[in-house]
Amino acid sequence: MKSPRKNAFTLIELLVVIAIIALLIGILLPALGAARSTARKVVCASTMRGVAQLTYGYGLDNQDWIPGLNTTGWKYEQLSGNLSPQDLAGNTSSTTPTNSTDWISPVLGDSVGLSENRAARMAQMFNNFGCAEADYVTALYDENCTIPDAQDFQKYAGEGFLQVSYVMPLTFSAYGSGQPTVQIVNGGYQLFFGAGFDNGAALPRNYAPRLDRVGAASNKVMFADGSRYVSDDLGLSTNICLDRTSSGPAQLGNWVANSPIVEGSTAYGRNPFANGVLTPDNQLASYRHNGIINTARFDGSVDSMTQLESYTDPTPWFPSGSLWDPSQYGGATPESVEFMEQQRSNPDGSVEIY
Repeated sequence: MKSPRKNAFTLIELLVVIAIIALLIGILLPALGAARSTARKVVCASTMRGVAQLTYGYGLDNQDWIPGLNTTGWKYEQLSGNLSPQDLAGNTSSTTPTNSTDWISPVLGDSVGLSENRAARMAQMFNNFGCAEADYVTALYDENCTIPDAQDFQKYAGEGFLQVSYVMPLTFSAYGSGQPTVQIVNGGYQLFFGAGFDNGAALPRNYAPRLDRVGAASNKVMFADGSRYVSDDLGLSTNICLDRTSSGPAQLGNWVANSPIVEGSTAYGRNPFANGVLTPDNQLASYRHNGIINTARFDGSVDSMTQLESYTDPTPWFPSGSLWDPSQYGGATPESVEFMEQQRSNPDGSVEIY
């Protein structure tokens, strides 16, 4: 009597099954990764829409003034007076800017219950209220850091500071060329930030950082995906705490940047070393949605741009009435120069941005 035949996998069959499974995983994983990235982009856009609407509401509640360097931050940038950048350190309030360029804390502080401690507040904005796709860990150089609350930052650095997610174009937080950058106020010198051709175009002479001065609100970028990113691998010899501006020990310059039109832009530029800025991964950190950035407009809406689109048309990045003149500025992207050459120009070769 013959014994019953047993059904079993041979070694060859098993290897074939494993190979098919591996092939299917190889096919499906990129699709799953792309779907995950798309979902994160949508979540990021939703977060930006909420921040944009709160920022627009802030302007309406404050006589159209836009939060930022020349409004919520100016009083900490005086040559003499009662306040200085040092007064931003430590425990203050949930709406106190983390530095003079921080436009987000004044907007979100009360609404989402940000911490009164500056380091904790920055960690919240970077990690909890940032873009889901912003996953670079920003370096914190604490060994020689001279800011008064360096120990606070070291405490939260243990959990990791992710990159800043959103930056406002410098041009919209500046004053026009006809406005004085230094004024005497109550016996003290008050500093203002002005932007000329060094940012790609000269702002209108009467421009001020106000909602009613930006131009067509739906076509002007209030803020965008963007990151001023500092890597641990740079071997910096200078004292640096996160990514700071150079003018003061308590200034952590994370919240504004030159637009993509500027080749040396810290956040977007293809040549960020042009201005001595060490940000080799800035493009990856900013164009994090597969080469696309979300942009929040001054009407509270959110749109997106490809990297090429952001380098080409200056219109969304400058207030209406700004003057484009390549003879005055040599640092613009080739795409923007070519684009503007096709626009209607003034007799002197300059072009007005609408």
